[in-house]
Amino acid sequence: MQLTISQNQLLEQIQSVIGAVERKQIHPILGHLYLQARNHYFSITASNMEIELISRQPQEAIEEGEITVPARKLFDICKALPNDALLSLKVDDKQRLLIRSGHSRFNLLTLPAEDFPSLNEIPVIQHLQLLEKDLHRLLSKTAFAMASQDVRYYLNGLLLETEKNRLRAVATDGHRLALSEIPLQNESENSDQPVRVILPRKGVLELTRLLNANSDSELLLDLCDNHLRANINNVSFSSKLIDGRYPDHRGVFPSTKGKQLEANRLQLKDVLTRATVLLSEDKFKGIELKLSKDSLQVEAKNKEKESSKDIIDVVYDDKSLDIAFNVQYLIEAINHCEGEKVIMDIRDETSSTLLIDPSDDDTRFIVMPIRL
Repeated sequence: MQLTISQNQLLEQIQSVIGAVERKQIHPILGHLYLQARNHYFSITASNMEIELISRQPQEAIEEGEITVPARKLFDICKALPNDALLSLKVDDKQRLLIRSGHSRFNLLTLPAEDFPSLNEIPVIQHLQLLEKDLHRLLSKTAFAMASQDVRYYLNGLLLETEKNRLRAVATDGHRLALSEIPLQNESENSDQPVRVILPRKGVLELTRLLNANSDSELLLDLCDNHLRANINNVSFSSKLIDGRYPDHRGVFPSTKGKQLEANRLQLKDVLTRATVLLSEDKFKGIELKLSKDSLQVEAKNKEKESSKDIIDVVYDDKSLDIAFNVQYLIEAINHCEGEKVIMDIRDETSSTLLIDPSDDDTRFIVMPIRL
C-alpha cells in the first residue's frame, strides 16, 4: 500500500473512528486501525468487537493494499504534524508503515490485515427513516440515565422501540429513568413488526458523537438480526445489540396527577447546584426538599455535619411535604430540559417523582426518592 494524503483528511478520518478503540484491549490488534486503499477510496476501520466504525473517503493510491497500525500512535503523529502538511504512507517489504512529511520520518510496526476483526454483513430486516438532528436529540435526552457496569447487563444500554410510526428511547439505571420520542419520516417496510432493541452504552455514545445536532438530513437506521447499522456522512456505524429483556417502563409513570410543583428551571437548577457544594465527597449526594405553599426549601448535610439551607419561590398549592433525592439525578434531568419552567409531579415521600418539561411533550424523566 502506498498513497499521499493531506494531514487534515487523515486526521479527520482517524478522529471519526478512534472512539471505537479501547485503551485496554484483550487482543493487541483491537488497539490498531485497519487501513485500506482500494477502488479509488481510502478507508480507516476501528473495532472493539462490539462496535465498528469505518471512515471512507475518495483517494487515489499509488499502490493499493491494506495493513493495520497502532491507533494511538498514528493519531498522535498526525496531530503533531502541521495542518497543511502532505503525508506519504507506504508499507515496506518488512510490513512496516513508513510515514513521511517534510523532514519528518516515522516507522511503525504493523499487524496482518487479515487478523483484523470485522462485523459480518447481515441482511437488513427493517429500515427506520428519520432526521439526523431528531436522532441526536433523542439519544442526548436519554443517554445520561443509562447504567454503567451494572450486573444487570441490559441496563448498560438504551432501549429503542417503535410504536405508531414513532421511535422511542428509554434509559434507566434503576434509580432514575429518561424517556423521549421522535417521529419517523415514513412507515417502515415492516411496520407491522414493532422494533424493540437494546443498543449498548458504547454504541449509544459513539452514535451520538457522529450525529450532527443541526442537520436536517434524512438518515436510515438498518436493523439486522443482532446489529444496528447507519451511514452518517462518510462514516459507517455498526453495533451489536444487547440480547436481553429490558424492564417494562410503562408501569413506572403515574396514571394520575400527584402534588404539582412548578418552578423556574434555571432558578431550580441554581439552588440545587448550590446544595452540592457541601456534598462533593458524599457518595449519595442526598438533599431534602421541603415543600410548603409557594415555597421550596432545599437542605443539605454532609458527613462532617456541615449544612446548608436555601429557599426559592415556586408554584405549589398542596399539603406540606418533605422528600429527599440524590441531587445529581435531579440536576442531570433538569439539564436536559429546555423550557423556562419545569414541573415535578410528586406522589409521596417514597414513590417515584415525575419531572416534566412543559415545552417538550415528548420527553419525561423519573427520579426515585431516597432516605436520608
